[in-house]
Amino acid sequence: MYAPTLWISLASLALVSPTSATLLSQKPASSWENASDQARAFIAQLNTTEKIGIATCGYRRDGPACVGTIGKVERLGFQGICFSDGPSGYARSDGVSVFSSGLTAAATWDKRLIYERAVAIGEEFRAKGAHVFLGPSCGPMGRSVLGGRNWEGFGPDPYLSGVAMHASVSGIQSVGVQACSKHLIGNEQETQRTQTTEDGTASFANAGLDLEMPGPVSADYGASYFGNYLLDAVNDDNVTKSRLNEMVERVLTLYFFLHQHEDFPALDPASATALSVNQFGYNTTQFAIKPVPARDVRGGHAKVIRELGAAATNEKDIGVFGNGAPYPAIGSVYFNYENAPISYEVGTLDQGGGSGIVRNNELIAPLDANRERVRKQGGRVQVLLEHKDIIDGKFRSIYPIPDVCLVFLKAFAAEGRDRESPDLDWNITKVVESVASLCSNTVVIVNGPGIVLMPWADNENVTAILSAQYPGEEIGNSIVDALWGEAEPASRLPYTIPTNTNDWRANLQPN
Repeated sequence: MYAPTLWISLASLALVSPTSATLLSQKPASSWENASDQARAFIAQLNTTEKIGIATCGYRRDGPACVGTIGKVERLGFQGICFSDGPSGYARSDGVSVFSSGLTAAATWDKRLIYERAVAIGEEFRAKGAHVFLGPSCGPMGRSVLGGRNWEGFGPDPYLSGVAMHASVSGIQSVGVQACSKHLIGNEQETQRTQTTEDGTASFANAGLDLEMPGPVSADYGASYFGNYLLDAVNDDNVTKSRLNEMVERVLTLYFFLHQHEDFPALDPASATALSVNQFGYNTTQFAIKPVPARDVRGGHAKVIRELGAAATNEKDIGVFGNGAPYPAIGSVYFNYENAPISYEVGTLDQGGGSGIVRNNELIAPLDANRERVRKQGGRVQVLLEHKDIIDGKFRSIYPIPDVCLVFLKAFAAEGRDRESPDLDWNITKVVESVASLCSNTVVIVNGPGIVLMPWADNENVTAILSAQYPGEEIGNSIVDALWGEAEPASRLPYTIPTNTNDWRANLQPN
């Protein structure tokens, strides 16, 4: 415990809505038994090939509007099922909201707020035409401090994670979107999780081991024992028709239970082109990219994202320091693995990286939000963002010394690669020490994936630390609301911050 420092976690505030008990008990009108009957009646109209098509989820590489699909049965009016990535919003299109990360939501310790977040995410998925939300995420829980995806879930407390999962699934499905809870066991690190470059791989292959034994299965997305393999198994009586019917029933029952067969929105055609531009750019020959206007599904969800709370200040001369304060220099944040293992240098971080990253339509940077807030009260904001200029300690552009100095720090984490260090990115320790040597009222704001080392936390001039995790697109407004006391603090960190690396068990290092 660092006595001189006020520890605060940025967390969502209560919204005006029914009680959590009422919200979490809401279910669609039809019963599960009725949905099963509907599924069986539909299955009775299918031939074997159509059944196998439903039991075999595909992955489209030709400009995917969905990350996974269940095929159509046109003759019966079944338009298929679209799966899309989360966990912090709809990841395949423009015109969507970037929601707070799962870890940020967990920091509220509030079932109702977690539920409200899930409802809003579900509403955007439905409006985009996606039947299945690939989330919420309960793993990784954070066994490895350096885990690249720790920010996606609800933290290491199993009870908190269980309650948050229940609230999230209930919220998502309350608006007619299927929740696909994921990463249940053993997904605690990216390092060596799916490596094919380790010693032994070549000898295994030379000895006859296929990626998916037996048979020549393509080593790619969609590689499966299903499809034609399942058809052969049914024709050879190795898989019974009753078993095949059961497989299809398991896919379709929730579809009918949530009334997705009744007036479900069509898929937004812009989803595929927006994703293609992100992955390949406009000059690609991979697809013929013809951008079309996206269906804007954000509604009033910015309020849900923004309402977060913490400490207060009334000072009128504010200093803003650090490369985590301004709008990203690269523009709208879209993760690129070339940025790994750390983020772009200049710009705020409102989310982590990976397949579930969401395109920012309106990102409110902390610097912009602070300027707007201080302007309204007749004050001013002094700015120094380049770390090399902060570290040299001369502060030529700062006069007079601000009443309070806000230092915005960040740490990046992403699917596909674990963090190489528990430290914050971009030489942060020297930045904090330099600002604190100038300013006796230094407040540090941290945006990151969870646990990070803070060797400067016991500096007597560091008067408060705001651990904001990844708050989503309203990051700037959320932090300003917290700092000026417009939102009441009501949260605790869902993890423990160590003083040094000896305070936790060893982690596999990516390098």
